[in-house]
Amino acid sequence: MADAPVDERDRPSQEDGRVPTGLGCLPRSLRLMQLAARAAAQTSLITANTYQVAHGHLLGVFVVGCAISWLWWANAGHAGRSTDRLDGLVYGAGAGLGSVLGVVGAEWFYR
Repeated sequence: MADAPVDERDRPSQEDGRVPTGLGCLPRSLRLMQLAARAAAQTSLITANTYQVAHGHLLGVFVVGCAISWLWWANAGHAGRSTDRLDGLVYGAGAGLGSVLGVVGAEWFYR
């Protein structure tokens, strides 16, 4: 049985011979899942913090604000480097999912 064709984007490589790191060393499907998860995590925290600000939960605003800033800092080097349109769509879908999860999570937490 012949091997399935390999998508060249699944093969980590760099022209200068360095070993790729970060998202670039993952197979495309895993990289896209991780990209969506990062977007969902970031927007769920932002949405949850918006809920907390609106309801005056100051300790929660502080704690989640710190988490947002840390995650934003960690994401800054990854999402902006891609030129693939699919990456943008996956990141956007993850962000939309994260927004919904943030509201649901904040409402559940404060019941």
